Amino acid sequence: MSLKDKFDEFADRATEFAEKATERARDLAAEHNETIDAKLDKAAGYLDGKTNGKYSEKIDTGVGRAKESLDRFAEQRAADDSGSAPGSGSGSASRNGSASRNGSGSGERDDSARG
Repeated sequence: MSLKDKFDEFADRATEFAEKATERARDLAAEHNETIDAKLDKAAGYLDGKTNGKYSEKIDTGVGRAKESLDRFAEQRAADDSGSAPGSGSGSASRNGSASRNGSGSGERDDSARG
């Protein structure tokens, strides 16, 4: 077996491993969405308190973007399972109101969820 063949085999195995790891990460993200949201909100509340609200808007934006990215990542699992494009399915892997967490669409945190 030549060096090129060994490299090709290694590359194929690495790609397969990466695909399995990504699939597992999507499964976990979909399964634990609410827990992850709660932890993001808790961290945001902590940071907001430590900065005396000085960076509230930036924290809100960052948390909102993180949640939306997680939703898209988890939705890709459902899309991969059904063979449709991400975002075009029923959104069963998504949390309710992922686009606007508090209904305002401004990316602000819902302070009632802090703990």
